[in-house]
Amino acid sequence: GVASSPGVGRTARKPPLSSYRSSLLKVVVATILFGSAPAAIRAVDIDSYALGIWRLSLSAIGMTVILAWQRGKAFGSIGDELRRHWKLLLAVGVCFGLHWLTYFQSIKLASASIGAIGFSTTGVQLPLLGWLFGFGRPRITAMIGVALAMAGSWLCLPVEEQGSDGQLFGLLIGILSGTFYAALPMLPAFGGKLNMTI
Repeated sequence: GVASSPGVGRTARKPPLSSYRSSLLKVVVATILFGSAPAAIRAVDIDSYALGIWRLSLSAIGMTVILAWQRGKAFGSIGDELRRHWKLLLAVGVCFGLHWLTYFQSIKLASASIGAIGFSTTGVQLPLLGWLFGFGRPRITAMIGVALAMAGSWLCLPVEEQGSDGQLFGLLIGILSGTFYAALPMLPAFGGKLNMTI
């Protein structure tokens, strides 16, 4: 008979079930934490600027400690990497900071739901920003998706209620927050190679 070649009939080894469970748990926890952020922001009686400074400061300190622990590096070694990519990291930090500041302001001006709706347009803004950053013109279906997302966000506004102008302004700021967040993946393309763990 004909000898079968090596590898024929063999199936690729699947990751263990525990790996899927661990990934699913991380997704669930991240979704709960991120989903509860608008309500928590609305409930806390703190200025948007102060809240943004606290949020970025705590995350910067926490991520630095986690990075040093995971990679087994001293803080000085991480500092060397940061100095090599400081321009790109500064741009990412400013963009990320503006995203959170506008997100906080959107929720404070309007409501948790309106702020979340405005921010949720991030996904449909990506094709437009990709076009702006030189990654090719989006398809017509993507353009239609952007138009529908914006129209749907506007339809969610309680236009007949008192203070609806503040709701509209909050929605627009929420959409701007989504724009800053959608721009984050584009920045490394203009700043050279960067270890995304940093």
